Amino acid sequence: MTAAHAVLFCLGHLAVRPIVGLLVQPNKLKEELHNDKENGVKPITILVTEECDSHPLFGHTSIGCKRQLDCSASVSCTLTNDMDSLTSADAVIWNARWSARWATSPPDSSAKQLGQVWLFNFFYEAPIYGGHQVNPEATRRLASVIDGTITYRRDSDVVQPIGGFTDGVGGDLSMPLGSKDMLLLGIISNCAPKRLMAWHRTVAAFPVEARSRAKLYGACGEPFPCESRDDLDDCHQKLFGRFKFVFAFENSFCRDYITEKFWRGFRTGMVPVAAGGMDRSDYESVAPPGSFIYAPDFASPRQLAERLLELDTDDQSYAAMFNWRKTKKVMSMAEAIDKSYCQLCSRLHSPSNPHLAFVKPKKSWSGGGLGKFWYDGTCRNWTNSGFRWLETYTSA
Repeated sequence: MTAAHAVLFCLGHLAVRPIVGLLVQPNKLKEELHNDKENGVKPITILVTEECDSHPLFGHTSIGCKRQLDCSASVSCTLTNDMDSLTSADAVIWNARWSARWATSPPDSSAKQLGQVWLFNFFYEAPIYGGHQVNPEATRRLASVIDGTITYRRDSDVVQPIGGFTDGVGGDLSMPLGSKDMLLLGIISNCAPKRLMAWHRTVAAFPVEARSRAKLYGACGEPFPCESRDDLDDCHQKLFGRFKFVFAFENSFCRDYITEKFWRGFRTGMVPVAAGGMDRSDYESVAPPGSFIYAPDFASPRQLAERLLELDTDDQSYAAMFNWRKTKKVMSMAEAIDKSYCQLCSRLHSPSNPHLAFVKPKKSWSGGGLGKFWYDGTCRNWTNSGFRWLETYTSA
């Protein structure tokens, strides 16, 4: 997922769901910071080294790339992308994936202030794509200067997933099954051969009369019928409301790499048919049991197709896949990213030296440590020896 797409995806949810922090006018921001000082609350600034129009923290705004993130009555942080804040920020997020703003003058320890926390980030992108490491040079430049990590990986110092669940009733508990006349939806604009082949093989495994109930949109299929990118507008809701399942195969199979392809189903009333991660446990760590279908569980596309058709004719079993709505709500991308930055903000408000909270003796980022953390053994090929189900897909 590109950063530009992410911000468009995020904006659709900003309009319909409340998030923890809200964009504020600069004068309002100064007033709130002044009040913080008056009340004895330490003002905390987090610098994000990325263009603000490509980051969901800021959204699309004409009032400048600065935002107040209010996490609780006692925890609040100012987010900015103003590089002039490099000498005063409490924490600096160095994005190795989208590094255009600093790649020509890489950070070095001489620019780091006493007590300042520097964190490695990769937005929501995979470390390896098409068998090649992504931006390894930028990652190497950061290895000797960072204190920790803020990524979607569960073993990061601050975990920053693209989605998740919170407690509460999550939507309509009575699924309108009568309106779901279509079976499988695919939205694919990156026409990677293996993933596209998996789609076509799965659809080909349906009986002839059922194939018309599978629809592929995007650059690899028909033009998408909705003009906006807001998943929750009327056009999208009507479209998604017709489908029972959504094809959620990732471009890269990497540890904890689960993108909006998967979360779209939960947010819009479809069951994700997923493939990605290192194995099923990556998905089980973030989604309720029985709420999704993991395609690698099936030995062939025919077996997967048969399971989808079974659920298509069994309303009770299909509806049970939404039982999570009784106790959980799915977060928007904006809510998920706010939650992670609030965790960071809380740690920076710690009465102890916040820098020490990120120093882990078991991790040595310099000397190749960061590269090992991010690249080594963290992704699978689609058809490597440990993950061979796609070889069945391409021959069945």
